[in-house]
Amino acid sequence: MEKQIKTCSVCHEQHTKGIEVFSSFICQHCEVEIVEVDSSHFRYQLVVDQLKRISGAFSY
Repeated sequence: MEKQIKTCSVCHEQHTKGIEVFSSFICQHCEVEIVEVDSSHFRYQLVVDQLKRISGAFSY
């Protein structure tokens, strides 16, 4: 079975491995970064903003 190439909603690069969240694809690399980033690290706010864009498309 051929793996499907999808575009990551966070980094906008194409990957074959990752997860679906709110019908958006997040690549394995970004998934690890989201889980492991410390709230005191400068990348934390960037990750939060990227996740807001994904969840913002599905406002309730």
